[in-house]
Order: sequence, then C-alpha cells, then structure tokens
Amino acid sequence: MARYRDGFGEIRAHLDALHAPGGPYHVVCAKTGETPAPLKGLRFDDRQTAAEATEVAATYRAYLRLYDPSVPFTDLIVTEDVEVEAEAGRQPATVNRD
Repeated sequence: MARYRDGFGEIRAHLDALHAPGGPYHVVCAKTGETPAPLKGLRFDDRQTAAEATEVAATYRAYLRLYDPSVPFTDLIVTEDVEVEAEAGRQPATVNRD
C-alpha cells in the first residue's frame, strides 16, 4: 500500500490530478460494473492513467477499511467508451435473400 502523509486528502488530490473531463476511459468493478468511491465520475485520457487511478483507488479503499472493515473489496478494471457513431462510414451488414 502506497504511503500518503496527508491521508485521504492527498489521495483524492492525486486522483483529481489524473482526472481528464470527457476522457474516454473510466474504471469499474469487474463483478458489478459499478464505479466505486473514490472513482465515481472520474474520466481519464488514456488506459495507462486509468490503470494508475485503479492503484490509487485501491490504496484509498484499503485506508477506508482501516476505519470500516465492511468496505467491500473490488476488482477494478479499466474500460473505454466506444461509440457506435465513431465508426462513421460503416453500414450495417445486410443479407440478400433473393
């Protein structure tokens, strides 16, 4: 577990520094698909930065567990938003049944 001298505030500041509003990457729990605290609402520009955020969030959650052992463990994964419109020019496949 990484050490943060100022505790939660420093961890939160680290996550805020990684955050890129509108970024295509975000982090979710692999089991539930939900974004747990402290990552809710945070976006990232690239997969590497989002992966760093998962490590920081794991530290945050470990610190939380020191005060509240009922904080659930999460298996955090990085996901990318993929918009169907991003594949402009592609037409849906059609089947000619004639």
